[in-house]
Amino acid sequence: QKSQQEANAEQVKKMDALKTEAAGKLTEVQRSVTEVIWQKDGIENALTRVNSEIGHLEASRSRVRHYVLEAWERTKWWVALALVSYFFGPTLWALLMFYGFGRWVSGGTPIRLGPDATTLPTVGESHVSIEAVLRPGELLWIKEKFLQASDEGLGRSTRFVLDWRIPFTSVACGLIELVEMRHAQAAGEYRVTLSNGDDPHIEMAVVEIPAGASLVLRPRFLAGVMQRAGERLEIRRHWRIWRWQAWVTGQFRFFEFVGPCRLAVAGSRGVRAELLADREGVAAPARRTNQDATIAFTPNLDYRPVRAETFWSYYRGMNPLFDDLFSGRGLFVLQETASEGGAAKAGKFWSGIWNGVLKVFGL
Repeated sequence: QKSQQEANAEQVKKMDALKTEAAGKLTEVQRSVTEVIWQKDGIENALTRVNSEIGHLEASRSRVRHYVLEAWERTKWWVALALVSYFFGPTLWALLMFYGFGRWVSGGTPIRLGPDATTLPTVGESHVSIEAVLRPGELLWIKEKFLQASDEGLGRSTRFVLDWRIPFTSVACGLIELVEMRHAQAAGEYRVTLSNGDDPHIEMAVVEIPAGASLVLRPRFLAGVMQRAGERLEIRRHWRIWRWQAWVTGQFRFFEFVGPCRLAVAGSRGVRAELLADREGVAAPARRTNQDATIAFTPNLDYRPVRAETFWSYYRGMNPLFDDLFSGRGLFVLQETASEGGAAKAGKFWSGIWNGVLKVFGL
């Protein structure tokens, strides 16, 4: 009897423990269910926000697409025109300039700057270095970079500007701070060696202009001047603003150097003179040359621009649209290869602008 009661009490005790344990697990399960419900609500809220944002994005994308399509409809022909102009515009422009404008210009009236002369300048052979001879009473003005060697005994000083009547031209062409070398002795000859130490492709030549002769020269090719001491260098300036040939070539001013004097000129790969004279079977002597190669010409020649010889040479950039055509009886001086000078190394764009400015002022 007693043992049975103890067993029942033990059983009751176990049941109470199980009940307590079950109650604790139920509370934990209820808490977990509550957390799951909260998470479910959070996920549903997040999904709602995402769906809302997706809806806004789709609406915005629809508006953007609408605006893009509308812009394309309004500008597609302009875009097509721009593309055609980009790919075919240069070719069409070259054809128009060569076969239209170039042909019309070639038939114009030439420019003549002076009457026929009784004598012509003489051009010596060009070399990388040349010797200039100074006789008693003569002087030489030379750019520093072209002075290589000289005899001892010459008087030396600085000529700040070649000609104060054309100061801006002198500055633009580097004809400033010249070395003046003077032969002050009563007899004998002194020799000065001239050469460009910076560029081995530059060759030099001496152009002798006797009394009664003259030469139209672009000053940027001038390296030095030799003349009698005490005499003033005579430079005539010719403006041709109202001639349409000047507007075509971009050169409105010409510089005429009057003799007696000697000029040291520098050109790329050499300096050469072309003499125009009567020849059997040729009614009127005429000769053309590349515009970029022209250094000088006698003022009695008829000068005008003519269209380049072939379209392909112009189209491929091997030749400018216009060549220089000289006709009459005289001579012109040119460099062997067309060169834009040292400024080309600094960049094509600014070099083109600078060369254009120089050409406008006849430099």
